Amino acid sequence: MNKKILILQNQITPYRSIVFDELAKKYKNNLLVVYCNKVESNRKWIIDDLKHNSRLLNKSFIKIGHKFIYFNFDVISVLKNFSPDVVITYGFNPVMLLAWIYTFIKRKRHLILTDSWLLTVNKLTFFHRLVRKVVFKYTHAFICVGKKGIEYLKEYKVDDDKIFISQLVTDNDYYRKFIFQKKEYDFVFSGRFIDIKKPFFVIDVLKILKEKLPNINILLIGSGEVKDQILEKLKEENIDYYYPGFIQQKDLPKYYASAKLLLFPTEQDPWGLVANEACAVGVPVITCDNAGVAGDLIIDGYNGYILPLQIDVWVKKIEIILNDKKLYEKLSENALRSINKFTVELASKGIDDAIIYATH
Repeated sequence: MNKKILILQNQITPYRSIVFDELAKKYKNNLLVVYCNKVESNRKWIIDDLKHNSRLLNKSFIKIGHKFIYFNFDVISVLKNFSPDVVITYGFNPVMLLAWIYTFIKRKRHLILTDSWLLTVNKLTFFHRLVRKVVFKYTHAFICVGKKGIEYLKEYKVDDDKIFISQLVTDNDYYRKFIFQKKEYDFVFSGRFIDIKKPFFVIDVLKILKEKLPNINILLIGSGEVKDQILEKLKEENIDYYYPGFIQQKDLPKYYASAKLLLFPTEQDPWGLVANEACAVGVPVITCDNAGVAGDLIIDGYNGYILPLQIDVWVKKIEIILNDKKLYEKLSENALRSINKFTVELASKGIDDAIIYATH
């Protein structure tokens, strides 16, 4: 008989919901995914076709900056009624700590699903790092998204055999249908339009590039608080752009496939699913080491480049790529190859392997 598994998540996300759908094929009604919120206000995802059992808690949170801190106390009754053998939490919100306390009291298995790594964790307060150390001590397995996550867990003295990987993924099979889309744009910038994603760095790069390649253009995908400033700056610099607004998941592949390169600078990013989305249609990625995908999905010189956040360095590398057809084709082919290691099936297996380890 299968163990009963409860997974607690902040919100419904496209990159995790498809993995839980896959996991549900094995655990069926013994898997329950509990969400604190359907979708946070700084996201515009519409995800209505979940293929796993789910429960939405009563909305209860405070918002500090871009962060949502959840206090969904009805999680206690959900835990009691479902009576799981395994509880998988994500993050360290009060609601997640309540679920961890439940496993401690009831002597159930506790697993952590995390996309954190040292760049973000090292910026936390002493108290937040202390909480992690205490919770980690009474956690039976850890699921991270990649190599940088492993480094973080090892830094916190987690044993190797307790660490498992469940990558952040896209529906690669669906994306492949759009691979041969006509290239209408030189670049695509995708994500939330906020300062931390460094959209103005991209504009500064394009400004210099335009002096060398006058006809360049860029596709913008996303939305956010600095949208108007971005569009105004592009107009001011006379840079040709196309902004279709926020694009839902089913329409994303054709937009990515219509561009030559994804430009993905960032001050910090736990992973960077935009890189998966680009690689899934053969679009090479230019990023920096502040992104979780750097050195994991994105390999410097193979399917893109990992560059320091220096405008002249980005300009020089991009100019080389756009002027060298053979180099571009090699990067594009490798992007398609690399995404084969980041699948829904492998991401689901990583969670399942952690469950099996923790319950045997």
